[in-house]
Amino acid sequence: MSRVPCGKCRFYVAYPFHETLGYCSTRSEFTTCSSTPCSEFKPLSLEDVEDALAKHGFVYCLTCRSSLTNLEEAFEHLSSGHIVNLQVLQGEGIHEEVYAGD
Repeated sequence: MSRVPCGKCRFYVAYPFHETLGYCSTRSEFTTCSSTPCSEFKPLSLEDVEDALAKHGFVYCLTCRSSLTNLEEAFEHLSSGHIVNLQVLQGEGIHEEVYAGD
């Protein structure tokens, strides 16, 4: 992921199929993940990750494109420099963007 600041913001909601597209929950708009932080930028903290795990049951690693379900696993990814998000965009039709395996 070449554009990092949005991905490291606690308000960024990742879109799992396009690495630079997401949703800013503070601005209530879709974003293309700027390389320069905006005025609403707030870095992700370990407490944010812990709260998201308690609330949603997982956080999302943008680097590995995988769900992380416990704090130790999330901490390992963060310590390795991975970009971890508190949420990913989900919805009824999102499965339609997954390529067929046949």
